[in-house]
Amino acid sequence: MALATTPAHYLAPLLAPRSVAVVGASSRPESLGRVVYENLLAGGFQGELFAVNPNHGKVLGRRAYASLAAIGRPIDLAVICAPSAAAPDILTVGRGQLRGAAILTDAPSGDAAAYRRWRHDLSERARASGVRVLGPASFGVVRTSLGLNATVGAVAALPGRLSLISQSGAVAMALLDFARTAGIGFASVVAFGAGSDVETSELLEFALTDPETDGIVLYLETVKDARRFMSALRVAARAKPVVVLKAGRGDAPATAHAPSPDRVFDAALRRAGTVRVSTYTQLFAAARILAAGRVPRGNRVAIITNGRGPGLLAADRAADAGVALAAFTRETQAALADLLPPG
Repeated sequence: MALATTPAHYLAPLLAPRSVAVVGASSRPESLGRVVYENLLAGGFQGELFAVNPNHGKVLGRRAYASLAAIGRPIDLAVICAPSAAAPDILTVGRGQLRGAAILTDAPSGDAAAYRRWRHDLSERARASGVRVLGPASFGVVRTSLGLNATVGAVAALPGRLSLISQSGAVAMALLDFARTAGIGFASVVAFGAGSDVETSELLEFALTDPETDGIVLYLETVKDARRFMSALRVAARAKPVVVLKAGRGDAPATAHAPSPDRVFDAALRRAGTVRVSTYTQLFAAARILAAGRVPRGNRVAIITNGRGPGLLAADRAADAGVALAAFTRETQAALADLLPPG
């Protein structure tokens, strides 16, 4: 495992924590609290790990605390697996005693008014305690250099130099499943779920300042603060390659003569210098290219093929995408002639 480094960013306690408490840790088979706690134990988390459960003195043979306060020391990250109704009370801690929380449980079911009251209460408690929050319904947080797998996922991420930022836990799990088979590794993974306090722009800023991240893979559904998001995206893309997959392309324009929101978003991404993909397959391919660590700096491609037809199809697609065919030097042509059969 690579030597862990701490990014110089205010979200480091949330995304690269040195101490973690699983609130709602459980020994009950297939429960959320057990899955997450076992993932952390199996990952070999390098920091301090605590189980919090007021109904049990031990969880999986390790001491359990009745509350975060009972631990008796500041905690970087609380991974909340307790029922959603308990989440606001869990965040009611002294300022500085808890720095970040990932709420993996779903928001309470019921009418919209009850949900809004719960979200308001959650936000007020978090703000009063100085806690930044991912979720509810967050997939969790991965930091491979720390052995941190604070997620509900069944597949652990391989160590690598990519950061995955996703609004969907399902997309994050699918990409991690593919990536493990393909040998693609990640420095960080965060899927922040529904209505997260932490915005995409902040996660981009974290990835930009992260010395363990060389490339960023981003899955989006909505953008809360477009101005701040585009500002963060432009800055990040100047320093590190960014690949974006966005869902919700069929949204209608505001007026009959206005361009579609997706066309506006597409133009903004191009101006920011990012690469937009349209499908899972393209996202996986982009992740594989970024993981290889050989990112092209220009707008040229060389096509090597064992048949004329595939080469022509590739050249046509390059022309459609505005990618120029490279012109080989005489030296390169001579070297290829020595390697290739006649014709």
